[in-house]
Amino acid sequence: MFTYLNPSVREKLIDQGQLFRINELGESLDLDARLNRGELTINLLGPIPLPLLISDKPCHVDWYAAVRGTELDEVEELAEKLRQHDGQNLFANLARPMAVNSVLIIGNGLESENPLVRVHSNCLTGDVFGSLRCECGPQLNTAIQAMSEEETGGAIIYMAGHEGRGIGLWAKAATYLLQDSGENTYQANQSLGLPIDSRDFSDAAALLLHFIGNRPMRLLTNNPKKIDDLTKAGLTKLTMQKHIAGITPWNRKYLHAKKAWGHHIHEDDLSQSQGKWSYVDSWTGNIPVTETLKPSPRKVQAYLNSRGFDLMVQQIPETTRTAAEAAKAVNCDVACIAKSLVFRNCDKQEPVLIIASGRNRVDLKKAGAVIGSKLEQADADFARKHTGYAIGGIPPVAHIKPVTTLLDQDLKANPVIWAAAGTPNSLFSLTPDELQDLTGADWVGIAED
Repeated sequence: MFTYLNPSVREKLIDQGQLFRINELGESLDLDARLNRGELTINLLGPIPLPLLISDKPCHVDWYAAVRGTELDEVEELAEKLRQHDGQNLFANLARPMAVNSVLIIGNGLESENPLVRVHSNCLTGDVFGSLRCECGPQLNTAIQAMSEEETGGAIIYMAGHEGRGIGLWAKAATYLLQDSGENTYQANQSLGLPIDSRDFSDAAALLLHFIGNRPMRLLTNNPKKIDDLTKAGLTKLTMQKHIAGITPWNRKYLHAKKAWGHHIHEDDLSQSQGKWSYVDSWTGNIPVTETLKPSPRKVQAYLNSRGFDLMVQQIPETTRTAAEAAKAVNCDVACIAKSLVFRNCDKQEPVLIIASGRNRVDLKKAGAVIGSKLEQADADFARKHTGYAIGGIPPVAHIKPVTTLLDQDLKANPVIWAAAGTPNSLFSLTPDELQDLTGADWVGIAED
C-alpha cells in the first residue's frame, strides 16, 4: 500500500499512528480494506515535527503528508514491479504522477475553538522563488505567522496540485507571457483554452474534516468561491477572514483582476505597497515603472476608477511619445498601440480625436467624410487647449471637455491594446471593447490604403 516502504516499516508506522487513511468525510478507514472504484480516500504520514523560521521568527509545526489513495496504489503497483526486476534506480520516476498535499498543524489548532485555517494552493514562483508577480508567498508566511502568534493556533492545508489555479506550471508559464502582453490572469487562461479555475478542494475539505471536524473555523481567504466549494464538501461552519498580504506595485494589476472576479479585495487594500519600491515591473513583465503617478496620469487613473474600469496606469522611464517607442517599451507589435491624434474640424473649429492603430496613417478624407467636414492636423497649442494634455501623451479619455472621437477599426484585431495616459512616458492596457465603452465612439475605417 505504501511506495518505497518494506512491510516491517509500514507496520511500524501504522502501529505508531503515523500512517493512516481517511475518506472524504474525514473518517478513518482500514488501510488494508479494498477501495471502491471512484471512492475518495487520502493516505497520510505524520505528524512530523517541522521547525520553521518565518520573518526571522521561529515557529514549530506538525507536518502531515497527504496523497490520494488511487494515485498511491497505482504507483505502488509500479514500484513492486521495479523491485522484482531490480529497478531501484528508477524509483525517483514514480513520484512524478503523485500530487502530495501537506497539512501543517500549528499550536493548539486541533483543540481550540474557532481556529484559523488556510487552504493554500501551491505556487512555485511565489512560495519558493519569492516572486512578486503574485501575493502567494507572503500569504503563506503571514498565515503561518498569525497562527503561531494566536492562542487558537491553526492549520494550513497546502494543495500541491493547484499550481496556476490547477492548470500546472507549464501552462502557468505560458499565461505569464500572455500577461506580459497585456492580458490579465483570467484572460490568459482563456486564451490558452483552459479553465479560469480548475482547482478541486475536495481533498482539502476531507483533511479539515478529519483534523478539525465540522466546527467553527476562520478561513484565511479573500475568495468566496473557496468558501462555497468547501461548504459544499461538508464544512458548513466556515467564516471568511480577510487575508491581504504582499501587495506591491508588481502585482497590483493581478490583484485588480482578482477583485473584478469577485475576490473580497477593496480599493484601499491596493493603494498601498508593503515596502518601498524604486523600480517595479508590475503587470507588464520587464517594464520598470515608478510608484507615484504624476498629476496627468493620476487624473487619467482617477477617471478610469470613477468609470468603474479595472485598468491601471503605468509610468515608465522610457519615452512612449511615438507609437514605435511605446511598442518597444511594452514589447508589443506597433499595431497594438492606440495612438491619440488631434485634428481640427475646419467648419466648426473644434477638435476631433482619432484613436488610431500605431501601424496606420489616418486618411483625412475618410475621416472627414465620417465627420461631415474637412479635417486638418491640429498644432500642439490647439491639442493642449482642448484636451488638457501635450501631444505624445494624450489619452483617449479624461479630457478637460468632451471631444468628438473616432476609433480606428483596425484596433479591433488585437486582443489587448495600449493607450497613452497623460504624459509621454505613461500608458495603460485595455481591450478594444473597453476602449469603445470608455469613449462611446464608433469604429470606422480611417486608415490610408
